[in-house]
Amino acid sequence: MAKRTALSAGAAPAASVAAPTARRDAASTSATELEESQLITAAYRFLLRGGSASISVAAILAEAGLSTRAFYRHFASKDELLLAMFRADFETSLQQLRRRLAQTTSPVAALEAWVTHMIALAFDDKRRQRFNVMTCAEVQGAEGYAQERARVAQELGGILEQILTDGLHTGEFPTAEPGIDARALNAVTEMFLMERAWGATTLTAPEAERLTMSLARRALGYTGS
Repeated sequence: MAKRTALSAGAAPAASVAAPTARRDAASTSATELEESQLITAAYRFLLRGGSASISVAAILAEAGLSTRAFYRHFASKDELLLAMFRADFETSLQQLRRRLAQTTSPVAALEAWVTHMIALAFDDKRRQRFNVMTCAEVQGAEGYAQERARVAQELGGILEQILTDGLHTGEFPTAEPGIDARALNAVTEMFLMERAWGATTLTAPEAERLTMSLARRALGYTGS
């Protein structure tokens, strides 16, 4: 009995050490994530101001108030940071879209949600601002940007293609050719993005949505109200 008590007493310190260690690890992870977020936010702010034709690691660090060592703890190069910024922005937008789609109950409602989300990229000031930063020459010049942009287009296109496929199966979109039609509708929304960026349209967001949905309904054979 005395022996078992001694063993139990001996095990207690190990448990008491484990908890503070776990807390330290969690705090370290949190600090690391915060540092990375600070760097990404600093790069975004710098590019948003457009104060320079080119952004440097030194400029990012000055904006973030962090050291060179902090930068290279997270990123091997400026390009790697810019791609991380691009990915983070896309993931945020994608989550917003998925939440919107999760609230829909039919393919046509899902299509309307997709169109609304994409049109907002062009017409909502804050979202258009972010889009302009993510497609500026500096970000587009980052090594690996073309591949990331292609991945984004493929993922967004895949979501739309699935919506059209569902509508084909339910009969809401009887003439749909999901692969081709998804590409065509994506091109329409990208046109609005470009026109807004160039100041080449006087349309409002609701008007752009109506035009896009009118085109989609005719192309997909939707006859509902």
